[in-house]
Amino acid sequence: AVALIRADRDRPERDFRLIRILLTAADANRILWQSGLEKDNPAVYLARHPLSVQRAARINCLAYGSDMELLEPLPEIVGLPEFRAFWCDEEYESAEEAWFWVKDSFVRESTGTAGEHQFDYGPARDPGHQPIREWLMQHKLLERVVAYVGRSVLLPGPITLHTSSCGSPDAYWDGDARELVLCYELIEGFYQLSEEQAIRELVEKIRAFHRDSLVGGDDEP
Repeated sequence: AVALIRADRDRPERDFRLIRILLTAADANRILWQSGLEKDNPAVYLARHPLSVQRAARINCLAYGSDMELLEPLPEIVGLPEFRAFWCDEEYESAEEAWFWVKDSFVRESTGTAGEHQFDYGPARDPGHQPIREWLMQHKLLERVVAYVGRSVLLPGPITLHTSSCGSPDAYWDGDARELVLCYELIEGFYQLSEEQAIRELVEKIRAFHRDSLVGGDDEP
């Protein structure tokens, strides 16, 4: 989240493209929580991952806290309550400090180039996922992701990026195999969420905010 927010702030046109992606991810988590799938499952309260409603608040707060003056209307747009929004600048500063610490402490000269990474578009067991696989291959999504990440993060060595049928919407890192796995079910879920009316409305609100408040404004370098 911090990396995307910083990348967006470096864009002179300040169109919030990357922040919009973050905020729609937050809204997807909010929609998941409101669906009741987590609320009715006691196991999720004991899981190592935060609840989806907590993820939504965290992402929204980081985005708002990155520039509370510039993004003043954001809490109202995304439904972030005042008691949480009040401290978001401190929350973002803490997260950004941690991001710099990791970057300065562990990011070193890369021992591998993008060409040395492996890309594996695995077979889709569900026939409905075959168009997803074909689209990913046609647009070389995995290769583009590595190229994008490589402009801001120096990977310590070659990795394998793998798409697969997993049986559930998921993505995970296999440290032993040095493999990042992206499940077709997760991509399908993202697509379905993109059709949600609530997310469409959120994106339009952010775009309207940019048009009305920032076009022709004084952008930071």
